[in-house]
Amino acid sequence: MPSTKPRIWAYVDPLNHARLKTLAARPGSNGSDVVNNALSAFFAQEHEVKRDAALIRRLDRMTRQAEVLKRNQ
Repeated sequence: MPSTKPRIWAYVDPLNHARLKTLAARPGSNGSDVVNNALSAFFAQEHEVKRDAALIRRLDRMTRQAEVLKRNQ
């Protein structure tokens, strides 16, 4: 049965290739699952970084406002 998932070809460093083969050798796992899970984790982290950056900007703004209020007291 043909897969409905798109196929990609990528070049990786020899060290990463060895790590991928080691993880894929575990029972119930394969190289595609390892790469797919790694990409999902990477993109989830990217979303968290953007969220954290927005939170830090907001906290910085609140800190500056609190300093102005303290100075004006």
